[in-house]
Amino acid sequence: MQCYGEDDGGRRLQAAVGLGTMNTTLKFDGDVEADLELSSLSFAVILPVGERTLLRAGGGPVLDGSLQVDGAPDQTFESAGLVFAGFEKRTGAADGWTPSHDLSLTLGFTWAKTSGEDGQSADYRAGDLRAGARAGWVVKDWFFPYAAGRIFGGPVSWEFEGAEVTGTDAHHYQLAAGAGVSLGPLVLFFEVAAAGERGANVGLASNW
Repeated sequence: MQCYGEDDGGRRLQAAVGLGTMNTTLKFDGDVEADLELSSLSFAVILPVGERTLLRAGGGPVLDGSLQVDGAPDQTFESAGLVFAGFEKRTGAADGWTPSHDLSLTLGFTWAKTSGEDGQSADYRAGDLRAGARAGWVVKDWFFPYAAGRIFGGPVSWEFEGAEVTGTDAHHYQLAAGAGVSLGPLVLFFEVAAAGERGANVGLASNW
């Protein structure tokens, strides 16, 4: 979830809500690979600090999720959620074809109970430390396209066939493009990530 536009010097608390999906591959102990699909609804509060820094924290429910291992019953997510916190720092303002530049660092955590047709259930826990860089443009003061790159990593713990396994993401990077559209006091935002960790999200955020 992002905010767009130039800072008006205010220090007001802002908010955002987003609906997102992601698809990636996890590699666990013993050469176990699992395809992860997840969709979530998230809420965030955003606090401007100084002229170019945002602090952000939030969380929400995982609406749907699954882990698929070749040759094994699919496992679905139950009682799942996520939380995150981090900051974003603007290092340059947009001017014509010259983009603005943002750097970000976010720590997230996802938990779930998985269950499948085999009757097995297990706890799923995943940590994620993510660093990102974004270049964005201001078009007509209401349209804000951007391109972003992110690198990340963190442990994932799960139980597979009765044994505790530990893993991590197979990619550790994400390349994405998106935009914000100003709607008065709100911004409609959307993003698609097609390389590395794949995904998409859409939502609304306070303008600033």
